Amino acid sequence: MPHGERLESAVTAMLDELRAEQNREGELGCELIESRHRRRELLRSLSILIKTFPEADRRRHAKRLERVEALHRAPRRRPGASERSEAVLAFLAGYPGDEVRAAELGQALAEAGLDPGRAYAAQALHRLGRQGLVARVGQGRYRISRQHPELVALRRRALEEGGREG
Repeated sequence: MPHGERLESAVTAMLDELRAEQNREGELGCELIESRHRRRELLRSLSILIKTFPEADRRRHAKRLERVEALHRAPRRRPGASERSEAVLAFLAGYPGDEVRAAELGQALAEAGLDPGRAYAAQALHRLGRQGLVARVGQGRYRISRQHPELVALRRRALEEGGREG
């Protein structure tokens, strides 16, 4: 096959592959839109359902929903970071309080399907303490450093992505 024909063949194959990837992106985009719609509907339904519980149960379920939502706001994964470590950072960035317990973090990870084992949450918080993202304030309790640049960036990104979804 002459050189010109090989180049022509390569261009044709690459264009076909490009079209296939664009079609795949379109399909994934539709799936993403559907998933976001289902998620919004589930959140709406859960919020309504939680309101029907007695006060103590309502608070417990509302707290569980907050933890799941904090993990949902996870940003795109940083290079080399594990899904669990990203989920930990997303949880901290979206956590409504100033102090977090290792047990709460562990439970949120387990509820998100990232069952890390008993000690993972405490170890993760300890490592994040060395990086300045949290400060230990007691047995299994950590204060979140709200001004840490990484957490600020995560919150900003979550807000931007949340604005695009709505």
